[in-house]
Order: sequence, then structure tokens, then C-alpha cells
Amino acid sequence: MSGDPDLSAACRALWAAVLERAWSDSFGARSYSSWKGTETLAVEQARQWMGSDDFATVCLLAGLDPAAVYGRWRRAIQERSNAHGRKVVRTAAAPRARAG
Repeated sequence: MSGDPDLSAACRALWAAVLERAWSDSFGARSYSSWKGTETLAVEQARQWMGSDDFATVCLLAGLDPAAVYGRWRRAIQERSNAHGRKVVRTAAAPRARAG
């Protein structure tokens, strides 16, 4: 994304918002009260997406290191699970480094 720095910043912000939504969804932080079971599905799907190849691509488009974001998210999941006395949820494997 070369050229207009404002456009590049706006694109990074858009991809960062995608990450923020998935992060929030993975903790059940959204309201899905209109359909029973929708929140559980959204949480499950978000947790499966975290660490995926698509997740890594979105991180890179947002200008972030996928492994660092994933590691921070895993720590947050672990802390939340510990705080609620639950086992750690199953998630995708850590993102692999990509060649250049």
C-alpha cells in the first residue's frame, strides 16, 4: 500500500478493527440476544479463527506481528479461564512465520 499515507493508515485501521471484533467475539463481549445460541457460535468461530492463516494475513495488513498478537490473546484467554476456574479453551495453533 504505497502512495497516499492517509489511505494506508485508514486501511491498517480497518484491518485492526477486524482483529478487534474477532478478539471481542472470542470472549463473548458482543450482544447476540436476538438468536438463542448465536453468541456461543460466534465465540467458537472467533476462537477457531485466531491463529489461522486468515488471522495472520489480517494481522499483517494491520501492520502487526501475528505471533505477538496471538501470544497476547492466548495469555488473555488463559487469564480469563483461570479467573473463572475453567480449563483453557481449545484454539487454533499459533500462526506460522511467513516468508517475505
